[in-house]
Amino acid sequence: MRSPVTWTNHIGTAPNYTIDAAWLDKVEQVVKLTLDSGMYAIVNTHHDADTQWVLLTAAAQPQVTAEVTAVWTQVANRLKPYSDYLIFETFNAPLGPVNSFGSGNAEQQTAL
Repeated sequence: MRSPVTWTNHIGTAPNYTIDAAWLDKVEQVVKLTLDSGMYAIVNTHHDADTQWVLLTAAAQPQVTAEVTAVWTQVANRLKPYSDYLIFETFNAPLGPVNSFGSGNAEQQTAL
């Protein structure tokens, strides 16, 4: 089961970009329920790469890389006790400001 997680309103400021504990608890609860049901659990970043905090531009890339790294490090550390039935999908269909639902432009592809 894919759990599409939008992190946008649940991330603190730089440099730690701490995920709200209650939000991360909810994500973990869904993962537990999914795994306990015998299904694979897929946790992804959903809707965040469509001009919210994940801006696919060369100018934004250093900040976005730091934030994405911080977010996924927290998610991985929280969920690392679970089985190989847990899968992470960094971005689901990342959208860009230029070509929604397409492959984006060269700048976006490089930033991604």
